[in-house]
Amino acid sequence: MAKRGLCSPAPTAPQPAAGGLCRYTARMKPLPRLLLLAIALPLILATLALIHQLLYQKLLTGLQEAEHNTLELVNSSLEGEIRQFRIIGSLLASNTELKTFLLTYDDVARNDTNRLLEDINRTTGALDTYLMNETGETIAASNWRSKSNFVGRNFSYRPYFQIAILGQSADFFAIGTSSNERGFYVGTPVFDQQKPVGVVVIKMRVDHLERLWQAEGRELSLIDDDGVVFVSTNTNWRYRSLSPLSDAQREVIAATRRYPDPGAITALQRRELMTLDAGGQLISLGAPGSGRSAEYLVQRLPMTDAGWTIHLASNTAPVSRVAFFGTVAIGFGLAGIGIIASALYQRQRLARHRLLAEQRQRNALEEAIVERTRDLREANAELLATQEKLVESGRLAAIGRFSAGLSHEISQPLTAIHSYLSNAGQLIRLQRYDDAQKKLDSIADLADRITLIIRQLKIFVRGDELSTAPVSLDSTFDAAYTVMADQLRRASVDVRLHRPDGELHVDGDEILLQQLIVNLLSNALDAVRDSDSPQLRVNLCRKQGQACIEVRDNGTGISEQDMASIFEPFYSTKKGGHGLGLGLTIAQEIVNRFHGKISATNQPPHGATFTVLLPLYRRSTDGL
Repeated sequence: MAKRGLCSPAPTAPQPAAGGLCRYTARMKPLPRLLLLAIALPLILATLALIHQLLYQKLLTGLQEAEHNTLELVNSSLEGEIRQFRIIGSLLASNTELKTFLLTYDDVARNDTNRLLEDINRTTGALDTYLMNETGETIAASNWRSKSNFVGRNFSYRPYFQIAILGQSADFFAIGTSSNERGFYVGTPVFDQQKPVGVVVIKMRVDHLERLWQAEGRELSLIDDDGVVFVSTNTNWRYRSLSPLSDAQREVIAATRRYPDPGAITALQRRELMTLDAGGQLISLGAPGSGRSAEYLVQRLPMTDAGWTIHLASNTAPVSRVAFFGTVAIGFGLAGIGIIASALYQRQRLARHRLLAEQRQRNALEEAIVERTRDLREANAELLATQEKLVESGRLAAIGRFSAGLSHEISQPLTAIHSYLSNAGQLIRLQRYDDAQKKLDSIADLADRITLIIRQLKIFVRGDELSTAPVSLDSTFDAAYTVMADQLRRASVDVRLHRPDGELHVDGDEILLQQLIVNLLSNALDAVRDSDSPQLRVNLCRKQGQACIEVRDNGTGISEQDMASIFEPFYSTKKGGHGLGLGLTIAQEIVNRFHGKISATNQPPHGATFTVLLPLYRRSTDGL
């Protein structure tokens, strides 16, 4: 029998005992874990798919803009080269010596005319230069000494002669019937008393373009008016058509002898995947029979005067890789948040179970104990509610810091790319193509840096092994400073660099060492943003028998509270969610990889100094 004022715990619904009051807590059964997983997994996958799609579209747009600039640069360069040969053809057509020989056919002057064309051809760098009479017969040529010279041969079937003999300049691409070499023919009429009496022809090289345009991840091609690829950095695409040729097209090619065997021209394996807003297309391209196709971002630019189309195909595999690894990085972040949330949930659940067990014991006590337990339960409920709010706030803050930090890290090279693109455009308009090329090379380096940001996250998480080589600190610093130059200039930072008398070489990885210096400069820039006269002092020197990098700023310094934690992952003193809190952590990881040391000290009266010591590179003496 229960005593008065007490009641025994019941396994089912609560039953009040006589003379006492019992309170029981009804508990809802939690959802099965498999059901929760079945609900959460599709949502997570859909979120990651959306993130991947947005990131891929952003990177693809950036690639399209950059490659369009390349396309315009190639067009300007090629049109300039063609224009040069047209001018030379016009000058030759007005040459008195050539015109006199064309009218008189003087055998004594024939060799002199041949030598003149030979000298001009050597000076201009053309493949061949020759003179034709009004019937299409070649009466003088620069290759007159060659066994396969053009003298005496009739090329009246070529369109460049048929148009030029009517009084208009003409252009035509074809493979030479004698030399079997590809060339671009520029035909210019020679007039006598306003009547065409002959044609001067210059055959321009085109095979050198393939060597000039060679670049990894990019295929540049020239396509004629029949859709046949006659110049391409991809050897499998040459003499292929974008679409199957009709019988009429093959008959025209055979009549003009543009290609030796029109019947052998087959179409590329081509499949359109998507059309982009700015005119580009995503296309799968491959050579027939190769069994291999790749996805390309294709952009075209017509050359109206020459009758060509410049075809630029940029391999999208790097964009896909960057988008994939970026999505993976974000996925790891979300997974980390999920693990923390799950751990907190399990802890909360265990705590709830403990409280319920204690409550069942307290229900066996007298009414006074029951009342006291109720008060404790209410207090615990308030504590749990507060804890849930803190967990939710921490989760949202972590997502915000991670997203803002990733944007901040990638925005540095993107800002520099935007600046270089603007400068390159101005240089191209000023026809300063070499300087524009340097800017484009810098853009390629900065694109590699965006890839490096993803690589850093992999290094931080996985600790991949890296190969090392001797690296010059001077050139490495210059490359890193180029990335940070615009930001330092906009912040009006006074940067002074002290270099050693001789070059310092360390055994490391040039890209990672550049990232180390970029992280140190970026950290120092953040420290001096609020200074009236921001200053950075960089010292490259030898210290303690090692290579030393010192970066000193005149900011507020590092508090004692923060000094012990500045190299910890995701620890940041920046306000407003700027940065991932990984800059100094990655810097320390890079230094550790190469057996060095990094330290930070405050520098009275203002600022802090970060010092990196790395072993000097020493040439191996094994076997000597």
